[in-house]
Amino acid sequence: MSLKPALEPKPKPEPKPRRKVTGRGVAVFGGAIILLLFGFTFGNGALMTMGGCGWLMIGICWVLAPMNLRGLELTLQLPPRFFAERSVLMLVELHNRRRLLNAREVDIYMHFPYKVERSGHAAWTSVQGSSELREHLSIPGRAVCKQVKHELRSTFPLGLFEVSQTSSCGCTALVYPKPIKPPELQWEGLQPDFNPMAGLGLGELFGEPRGIRHYQPGDKATRIHQAASA
Repeated sequence: MSLKPALEPKPKPEPKPRRKVTGRGVAVFGGAIILLLFGFTFGNGALMTMGGCGWLMIGICWVLAPMNLRGLELTLQLPPRFFAERSVLMLVELHNRRRLLNAREVDIYMHFPYKVERSGHAAWTSVQGSSELREHLSIPGRAVCKQVKHELRSTFPLGLFEVSQTSSCGCTALVYPKPIKPPELQWEGLQPDFNPMAGLGLGELFGEPRGIRHYQPGDKATRIHQAASA
């Protein structure tokens, strides 16, 4: 009986970068058109040459701009468990998997639960290397972080085009609800029982027998018998 080899899962396709013309790109594009028009109208070779150089620069930036984001991979490291509204340290690493061309001027935008966003900037990431960023993160409520969506943006080179690429990375973190302090621990320099008749419960009124009983909701933390509870 022959065993058939199992099919390996297909690798996830790399997202395609999106281009958007910036204000500087619009200015260069318009200037190149004006130079060409004036050059052809007045028969000026210098103006036509400058206009042609402008178009050549736009074409080179059109090709090189998306290449700055290809082969980049983002990884996040968070504490596996932490409480809500507590600031924790987050380690962000941008890996360059390419064999040619370093990655330059990459902006990182990360989206977490409860519309919490964090951003960072990697000025330079070498070939087959990585850039490390450290950011502080605080989640306002209970949540589970498994897949964190992020967006990479870059205007390299020359800032004529803004290229963006959206993806997600795995990150396992459990956010517990914010701990609630007992009312007795929220006094700021005051005696919790400055009024002897405030908040008295069963067994605490004057004339009632006193002793040790099981804890009931609403009992003061200062009335707990520590020796008997140990």
